[in-house]
Amino acid sequence: DVTARLAALPGVRSVAYARGSSGEFGGEGMPLAIRGSQAVIRRVAMNVVTPSYFDTLNRRIVEGRALQDDDSRASVRRLVISEALARTWWPRGGAPGTILESADHDVFEVVGVMRGDLGVAGGSFDPMQAYVVASGDPPGGLLLLRFDGDAKPLQAAVRDVLRELGPAS
Repeated sequence: DVTARLAALPGVRSVAYARGSSGEFGGEGMPLAIRGSQAVIRRVAMNVVTPSYFDTLNRRIVEGRALQDDDSRASVRRLVISEALARTWWPRGGAPGTILESADHDVFEVVGVMRGDLGVAGGSFDPMQAYVVASGDPPGGLLLLRFDGDAKPLQAAVRDVLRELGPAS
């Protein structure tokens, strides 16, 4: 197991995966609207991540909660959204518990709001971000590590683990 092997390396505090920084649905984002509301549809960059993503990047949840492993098994996909998106639709707070719907009728529940607006869409800063938990294997894309100490020896150790586990990892 790649995650367990990397987490066991000296100095590693957490390991996470993300589909990418620009979101699963590319630069234009996924059109989302608040279900049952006349709110304007917004294009939101979606990223598929493992639950450890927020801790690994030291991103604080300021309202609600972070994603959890069991969120991938919920009947409604659960999201953590950026603070900028929350301010746009919920300027007084209250985003967690809201149901969002895509143009294709995919349904999502907002469970948390993340401090710090990260994300690049179409080559420019895009604070309208949403994060959904990966179901099954970690998503291909970015491998993220939070660690203490010097990166150089850790780089070599990570490379050795990945080489040892082979291309299937």
